Amino acid sequence: MALAAIAPTGSGLAALRECCSQLSTTPGLVFLISDFAAAVDEIRPVLDALVMHDVRAVVVGDPEAEVPAARFGLAHLDDLEDRRGGVAFLRPSLLRRWRERRREHGRALAGLFAEAGCLVIPVTGQIDLEQITETLIAGQATL
Repeated sequence: MALAAIAPTGSGLAALRECCSQLSTTPGLVFLISDFAAAVDEIRPVLDALVMHDVRAVVVGDPEAEVPAARFGLAHLDDLEDRRGGVAFLRPSLLRRWRERRREHGRALAGLFAEAGCLVIPVTGQIDLEQITETLIAGQATL
């Protein structure tokens, strides 16, 4: 099915996986753009659904938004996808665990992308089109 004919419904990774199943079986180039903050086990089925395609994982991130500032006290947290928020009392030990979990998630994502044969294009902070172009031309990138 042509991409223009696909009318996605729903939200989240399940809806994305369904949309992927509607793509043509003819191999094509697919750009998957996300912060990839979901659990690796939830992302894997989406990549599995794209196995016939050449996938470029554009990992969008903002380090300042992903990990609270290194401070002691209350932090207001917002989830941009479900529009919920909360407050956390940041202690040094909680901040260390938070940062370690982010590093572990990054390593797990890198492993998943390598296993799936995805070229990863990191976009951190401001989008640098020249850097993205160079990454695409070189055909290699690191997470």
